[in-house]
Amino acid sequence: MKGQYLTLEYVLFFSIGIVLVVLVYGMFNDTNDIISGNIRQHQMNSVTHMIAGSVVNVYEASQQTNSLVRYKLEIPTSISDCAYSIFLSPSRNLLLECINNRNISSQSHLYNFNIKMKNILYSTRGSLTIMCSNGEVEIL
Repeated sequence: MKGQYLTLEYVLFFSIGIVLVVLVYGMFNDTNDIISGNIRQHQMNSVTHMIAGSVVNVYEASQQTNSLVRYKLEIPTSISDCAYSIFLSPSRNLLLECINNRNISSQSHLYNFNIKMKNILYSTRGSLTIMCSNGEVEIL
């Protein structure tokens, strides 16, 4: 009888160990997903503000020099393995959206500048051009 209890005890401890490993893995996996989502959103916000800040700088430089200013801005091709699109929303805000997941997006107000953007731009190009002349900003 003692041998059966010993075998049952080992099986029970092994089962408890497996359950604990699975629970710890699940907790770390959920935590990783939450942190990755927060980092991705923060990076998306940072890129949006970088583009909006560059638009303001180009506009100001054009107004001060009264000339055509063309600026090529290097942007990340992807954010946390997510390529994104850049376009103007109907309310004339700069909007970035992850192509794979439309829930991941960021927008920035562009201070009511006269801004034109003919097409949706994609981050896979790695850069975009901001031009300003006579108070009119164009993002290519």
